[in-house]
Amino acid sequence: MSLGALTTTFTPPASCRASLAGPPIHDGTKYYQGPVFTSDCFPPNYSFSRSPDNYYSPAIACPVGYSTGCTSKNVRGTVTETAVICCPPSLTCNPGMLFWEQTLGCHSRFRTTIFPTVNYMSGSVVTSTGATTETGTFDGALNAYSVQIRFQATDLPTTTSETVSFFPPSLLRTTLTILLFVRIPFGTA
Repeated sequence: MSLGALTTTFTPPASCRASLAGPPIHDGTKYYQGPVFTSDCFPPNYSFSRSPDNYYSPAIACPVGYSTGCTSKNVRGTVTETAVICCPPSLTCNPGMLFWEQTLGCHSRFRTTIFPTVNYMSGSVVTSTGATTETGTFDGALNAYSVQIRFQATDLPTTTSETVSFFPPSLLRTTLTILLFVRIPFGTA
């Protein structure tokens, strides 16, 4: 579902950007990275339900602090639309979402990991901070909310370029004249 246009790069508040690089959050069943359930940390109209299905279009860039998790192109006739799933650093798109992961578009898998610091949450409140070690035969994952943007080449701002010459025009004319003078005798011989 389209959440509207995002024609400038969204910059979340500093506290949100810090949580992208901060310790993971554990709610008793899942590990999260980045802001959780904080609407100020996401572009306008963001919906926490089924975030992989929601997108901003046209949009020009991932929010500040996010990077490209994956991209895809949809070609219809002469129109090409690019879809980008924006994820927190070191996370990628969640390719095979299980039913409980459907609202989370980004992840990082692990088999055994040690998190030196983990923020434990109950609902939307951090209840404590501590360390944890996850080991076992099942793969674990660090999950995060994604921001999907879509655009066509015509949506992106155009840049103008200026021709820069390192030689003054008089030197270029002189060089050209000399080259022509040298070529004429060879051409007539």
